[in-house]
Amino acid sequence: MLPNFNNHNTQWKTILIRKSPPPRKVTPEVLATFTNWFQTTLAALPPPDNPAPPPLTAVSPLPELPGWDKLKPHEQTVLRLIAEGGTTASIADTLNLSGHTIHGQRTIISRKLGLTGPDCLLRFAERHRAWLLQPPPA
Repeated sequence: MLPNFNNHNTQWKTILIRKSPPPRKVTPEVLATFTNWFQTTLAALPPPDNPAPPPLTAVSPLPELPGWDKLKPHEQTVLRLIAEGGTTASIADTLNLSGHTIHGQRTIISRKLGLTGPDCLLRFAERHRAWLLQPPPA
């Protein structure tokens, strides 16, 4: 006959629940002391050597992408879809083309941009994603 493990597990759960410490509450005094200490420590830090660059705004355009002018418009579209995370099959569906055509265009784009290796185009698109996904100039 097998022992009844359900009862055994229940006993252990009861023991674990009873042995766990009660949750600690942070009093307002402790919170105020910590906040004061944190602000004092933060104020005592020296300013950074390299201040953060100003944030990009809609007024400041990104620099030109190297090799962008070598690409035909449909190749630029394929590269933008790659930057959006599109696979060869999804790009082919979006543009109503064959997967073989998209694969060939990816090869041509890689060659025109001077990229070697199968993953270089994907890494190039990820690295320049902000530039590729910005709206075209009006």
